[in-house]
Amino acid sequence: MNTKILWIQKESALNLECIRLFQEHGWEVASISSGALGVEKAQSFEPHLILVGEDISDFDALTVIKNIKSVPNKTVCPIILMGSEALGKKIEKEEEKWKPLIQFFMVSPIKADELVRMCEKILGKEPVILSSAKDLGPEILRASGPQNDGGAPPNDGDMKTLKEYLALKEKELSDFEKDFSRAKEQLSIAEKKASETEYEHKKMVEQHQDLLKRIELLTAENEELRDRYGKEIKSREQELQTKTDKLLAQERKLDQANKKYEELKERVKRDIQHIRVREKELEAKLEILKKDSETLLMTKDKKLLEFKRKMDSLEYEIENIREKALHSEKKVQLWKERIERVLRALKLGTSLLESEDLEGALEEAQEEAQEESAAQDSEKPTQKSQKIA
Repeated sequence: MNTKILWIQKESALNLECIRLFQEHGWEVASISSGALGVEKAQSFEPHLILVGEDISDFDALTVIKNIKSVPNKTVCPIILMGSEALGKKIEKEEEKWKPLIQFFMVSPIKADELVRMCEKILGKEPVILSSAKDLGPEILRASGPQNDGGAPPNDGDMKTLKEYLALKEKELSDFEKDFSRAKEQLSIAEKKASETEYEHKKMVEQHQDLLKRIELLTAENEELRDRYGKEIKSREQELQTKTDKLLAQERKLDQANKKYEELKERVKRDIQHIRVREKELEAKLEILKKDSETLLMTKDKKLLEFKRKMDSLEYEIENIREKALHSEKKVQLWKERIERVLRALKLGTSLLESEDLEGALEEAQEEAQEESAAQDSEKPTQKSQKIA
């Protein structure tokens, strides 16, 4: 019979190394990281030794051990708990609680060789398969106690060991009685919980019936909705078909439009070529027109200069005419003054003729006339000099 070892702990370097060493010894090893799966595996695998580490995924190590020990009608096997010093101190404080559950405790860090040696010591004898965990004392007594051959009296040493063993078993029985009283208390609590669960179950049944009624109503509504949505789906499918037909027609139109677009593109290319040729022709004409306009501008500038010269000459002539007009006005004034003087002289002549001194007056008039003619002669050269300037 192969030795079976169940290891409940997350994978680590120690785990892998020990599994390798166990397999070298020919032992069958099952390694599980979950506490709940470990409890189930302890029932189905029936190991000879269980190794429980502190690092477990879902439960702590002590609850896992408690659950394994609480399972009846299974293999009663030793358990090695591996953990920190803090966990060891906790077990020492609650020794009465954990002593019947944990046989061996190893403080981490643990070496693989030490763990293998410990397992070899513990697995010196195969575990005994019992009907229940409570029958542990008598069966171990029969399995490991001394045998009485033919009614021979036992030795004193054997009696002493038997007494010590019985004392230990009595202690274990007292522990089992305490566990039994705790179990009774737990049973009463469980009965209360069962009554509460029955009440809750009744409520749940009522709620279930209400839910069934609601489900019936909902199923009826669902059927109505299915019929409605089926009709809508059919109408939508028809609409979709019409839209697809329209889409196909639009695609055909689009193809025709694309063809027209290509034709127009070709036409535009041709028109662009014609436009470029026309642009070149117009550019040549523009150059010619520029040259013509430049020549016209030159001729216009020349004409403008000639017109300016003519204007200047006309202005000069106008000034001369104005001066002549002023000169003629002055002459008119002079002639007017002369006429006035002549009239005065005539008046004086008439008056002198009447008087005796007519000859003296005539001489004075002649002198005045000579003075006026001399003044006119002196004014003429000044006017000529002004014209020349």
